[in-house]
Amino acid sequence: MISGSRLHLISTRACPGFPLQSLIMLGDFILETVATCFAFLFMTSPLTQTIDVIATPAKVQNVNPVNLLCFFLNCATQLGYGIFMPVNQVIPCNAYGVAVGFFSIITCWCLARRDEKAERWKLCFLSEQSPQFPIFHLGRCLLHPKQDEP
Repeated sequence: MISGSRLHLISTRACPGFPLQSLIMLGDFILETVATCFAFLFMTSPLTQTIDVIATPAKVQNVNPVNLLCFFLNCATQLGYGIFMPVNQVIPCNAYGVAVGFFSIITCWCLARRDEKAERWKLCFLSEQSPQFPIFHLGRCLLHPKQDEP
């Protein structure tokens, strides 16, 4: 920074020994940290629903698999963006979101296989017996949410 610049003069008058640029960087760091903490809280939302389903497996009927798939895909997309762009602030919370989404989908799917009334889950996945969850059936769930499986 040039010592005769206007910004330097303003910052040294406001806080001698603590330049304005350092104050702005500190504020930016604090905002990024607070935003990341809130993102972690928001990413925990499917996990609380999954814990309720684990406690009472009959509640799996009330869980919409499309929401969980969209949550998982959104976090995976944002994680890829954070890794390849690179934007370090989005990586931790979206990596956590991918793990939460994957755990929620697998847990609810395993419990829905045992529940005969969980029709939405049976529509969204290829087969009740196969341990896979194909993402391409997301479109099928969105286009035909109430259609019975053939």
